[in-house]
Amino acid sequence: MTVPDFISPITAYRAWQWNANGLRSLNGERWLPGQPLAASCRVDAIGSIAGLSKATHNPAELPYFSCTCGVYAARTIEHLHQCSYKKFGVHGEVYLWGKVVEHERGWRAQFAYPRTFVVAPDKFPFSLSEINTRLKTLSEFGTDIFLLRDCERVALWKHGSPSATLYRPRSFRGFI
Repeated sequence: MTVPDFISPITAYRAWQWNANGLRSLNGERWLPGQPLAASCRVDAIGSIAGLSKATHNPAELPYFSCTCGVYAARTIEHLHQCSYKKFGVHGEVYLWGKVVEHERGWRAQFAYPRTFVVAPDKFPFSLSEINTRLKTLSEFGTDIFLLRDCERVALWKHGSPSATLYRPRSFRGFI
């Protein structure tokens, strides 16, 4: 089902690759702070992806209904976990807007921007300087950052907080 441009964004769920250089989609697409990620189509001018035949379409029609283009996101966090995306560095909520194609378990959208980040403790690097560098890459998006502990979200960074500093949960005092 194709939905015309939304006035309000959809909130969905996705996973990202995360390192000191920043945030990337699982396909390697770089996400930049303050800039929405715009959908692109990997179908070449001949109309194929890796030798598979696909219908070509106008780049202004992203995401195209019968193509695979668009920024992907899951409908629920449970679906994200069922697909084993938890193993990646960070997951969370994402805003989707513009042209949106709805699927059984989620969406493909024209534009996306992170809403919140959730990081599991085992995804933090060992050194404190690397932890600070990595958290800085997430905080630059101006979104809330949570630590996932015992299946519960604990706030690490609250966008718009008076001091705009990292929260220090009891178990992390002196470490961050």
